[in-house]
Amino acid sequence: MRFLADMGVSQQVVEWLRANGHDAVHLRDEGLQRLPNGEIFQKAGREQRIVLTFDPRLRRNPGRQRRPDGQRRSVSLTQHAS
Repeated sequence: MRFLADMGVSQQVVEWLRANGHDAVHLRDEGLQRLPNGEIFQKAGREQRIVLTFDPRLRRNPGRQRRPDGQRRSVSLTQHAS
């Protein structure tokens, strides 16, 4: 699978995905730390990637997170204390 991690996602998550055979990039990898939310989804769409995020602003508007074929382009992550 192809993933795009936003700034709230640890680089370690991206490294783990890569180690497990996934094509994963972090916005930081490409110097895009300040990329606006809308452009994150445009980039993900162009590159056919799933957005990984902790950002509640991205999770609140699911209509902007769907591709024309109806599939989701984002995975909302939450942290749990252990």
